[in-house]
Amino acid sequence: MKKPLNYFKSIINTLAGKLFFLNKNSSHRKLKILMILPYPPYPVYTGGAVRVFQKIKYFGSRHHLTVASFCGPKRMKEQLDKILKPYCKKTILVKREKADMDTHAGLPYIVLRSTTGKMWEALKKLGENFDIVMIDRINSAMYLELFNSCYTILEEHNIESRILKQYADHNIYKPMEDVSENEYDIKQANLLQAFETQHWPLFNLRTTVSEIDRDLMLSRCGSEILVVNNGIDTDDIQPVEYQGDGKILYMGNMLYRPNIEAVIYFINMIFPVLNRMYPGLSFCVAGANIPQQILDISDSRNIECIESPPDMSVIAEKCSVSVVPLFMGSGTRIKILHSMAMGIPVVSTSLGCEGLAVIDEDHLLVRDDPESFAEAIIRIRSDRILRDKLRINGRRLVKQEYNWHNIFRQYENELIKRIS
Repeated sequence: MKKPLNYFKSIINTLAGKLFFLNKNSSHRKLKILMILPYPPYPVYTGGAVRVFQKIKYFGSRHHLTVASFCGPKRMKEQLDKILKPYCKKTILVKREKADMDTHAGLPYIVLRSTTGKMWEALKKLGENFDIVMIDRINSAMYLELFNSCYTILEEHNIESRILKQYADHNIYKPMEDVSENEYDIKQANLLQAFETQHWPLFNLRTTVSEIDRDLMLSRCGSEILVVNNGIDTDDIQPVEYQGDGKILYMGNMLYRPNIEAVIYFINMIFPVLNRMYPGLSFCVAGANIPQQILDISDSRNIECIESPPDMSVIAEKCSVSVVPLFMGSGTRIKILHSMAMGIPVVSTSLGCEGLAVIDEDHLLVRDDPESFAEAIIRIRSDRILRDKLRINGRRLVKQEYNWHNIFRQYENELIKRIS
């Protein structure tokens, strides 16, 4: 049966109206944005890389984005360029060269390592024709002087000097083995703290990932600070089936010293208590750059190491509890958000879950000594009502409060208001 002409006109008008409505409501001012990164945003083996790559995807799909980053050898550079190209108008990928100890004498090492002649020249050629320059972490702060006429933002993932002080003070489960290393940490912590205090106020805006870091920064920098939370992709990451007899999971990049310390602490202090309570449990360490120190330990115990798994959900399907026995660190832990998104119950130290809007016994269990930590793991495995509550509440929390799209949309709106 033929449809009358008015029927098709009605359909066309309806579609046109919907398109107009979508265009009208999705319209936004397209900004020229430059992101300067001290580390490549891909592969996403670290929490920092996860955050930066998600930010590139969001802002790159909505604005004119240029990304300047250090990278590895030629093959890695080509791969990174290919990954970033769909989101970037332009990429500047510079192989990291040896730090120039003479030219920038007196700089903290992490700043010195990220301040190179090749990156300086590449950024200088860009000029200052950007609406916003986002400088990722204090490592890259020296490039600020190239963009005096732009709206500049320093985006801190952690308070780095705080972590260095923790390195120097950290003797929770073993005596300091190398006094010279301890003295170096103290010297670098003091040098970096002075550098942070001097450079934080020079930016138009500073961001942190938690209120705790914001308050610490505010105590040393009277300028305005915005909290932009860490998040997780709750659309791509779905809950896994719970494995009551599964392994105990630790996720993390093992180039990061707090992760190494946490794993060794768990193996030496918590795992023996667990095995006395409940013999035969397995511990799984999953992440990039697992050091020989941990591999050697795992050879002689019921411990498994999985290097750079392409899909953490596949690992989580065989696990019952995610553990975060951290005693060092700053910012917030994406590994906790990731675990909650996958529906894996979490046991953490107080510092491990610091800065997140989590409640003990509601979203996860928080324990700070080996005996209590081990008991919490056993309790989750044996108490179905508790673990179901943690799984449901944890997943609900990350969907409501820690979705990347919502986090960056709020950040974007705030930036547009500020530069309009």
